[in-house]
Amino acid sequence: KLVPGFTNQTKIRALFPNVSTGEELYTLLMILKEEGLIDKMQATATEIHEALFNSAQKGVYPQSEKSTSEDNYKRFKADRENLNLKKDLKGLDYDLSTHYLEMDGEEVKLDRLLLQAVNFKVMDWTESNLTEKYDWIFARNIGLVYNAKTEVEVMKKFHSCLKENGLLIIGLV
Repeated sequence: KLVPGFTNQTKIRALFPNVSTGEELYTLLMILKEEGLIDKMQATATEIHEALFNSAQKGVYPQSEKSTSEDNYKRFKADRENLNLKKDLKGLDYDLSTHYLEMDGEEVKLDRLLLQAVNFKVMDWTESNLTEKYDWIFARNIGLVYNAKTEVEVMKKFHSCLKENGLLIIGLV
């Protein structure tokens, strides 16, 4: 299981600050669907830059980005099923587009059911606070947005939003 301590909860609340165009968010939602947990997810995604945010909110990406997502999906499936990526996945249906993506000309559209689990907000963490508590906070893009001093202040805000036994997942840049 993905995170055994959370599978028995009725709801899993996750925060994705500075979600950018949403790839990490949607990857997690795909994994949660695979694990049978998507109906429990209540995700909040925030972004400072509205142009990036619109892409994430729509779940529409250029077709050129599909191969990277598909490779990541195949790796996840291989790890999950304890398979050898090169030998055991040949000929199996692990095409991401048959599960989560719809091809539309030069664009790839994400499965609308995944989008339903997300509440999007335009937010600058240096000026805002949330009072809600979260099980998971995925702070992968924070180092790309703020300087070191501001990043520490923003991380304190995230800590105050974290439930007891919650997970704060930080990406390094």
